[in-house]
Amino acid sequence: MAARGVTGPELDHMLQMGKEQLQVTLHDAGVSVSKIGDLLATLAKGSGHSSVSDSDSTTLTRDLMTRLLARSLAPEDTVFRRVSSAIQSGLRAILLLGTGCEGMALVSAALQHAGATCLQEMVVNLALSLERLASISCGVHGPWYAALVVGPDN
Repeated sequence: MAARGVTGPELDHMLQMGKEQLQVTLHDAGVSVSKIGDLLATLAKGSGHSSVSDSDSTTLTRDLMTRLLARSLAPEDTVFRRVSSAIQSGLRAILLLGTGCEGMALVSAALQHAGATCLQEMVVNLALSLERLASISCGVHGPWYAALVVGPDN
């Protein structure tokens, strides 16, 4: 997009549209790395013109995006580790400190360290869901957990 001179409001609009399309794609149960790669290639191409000569370029872009995405999802990838660690830290902050000032400040700091502040709302929602799940699990399985801790002889 930068090579085509897309800047300012047009770039913001394209990014917003891309984010919305990516969210729809990620909520599909049949999503795959290749489908996401296709979407990223389409977004990278933008709303330009298509022709027969563009099909080779589109295929190359799609393949490149798919390979980059697959590589970046590997646990040994530096960016993957950094973002995963930031999300884990943010989840811990909300679970231990709640959604008050301190918890939210730590979530923001953790995500900012990885350049992922746009994920803050999603991390907070996930932490709250985990908290509800843990509360329900404790209520349902509490006696069983207590029996495990105390042991069968007591």
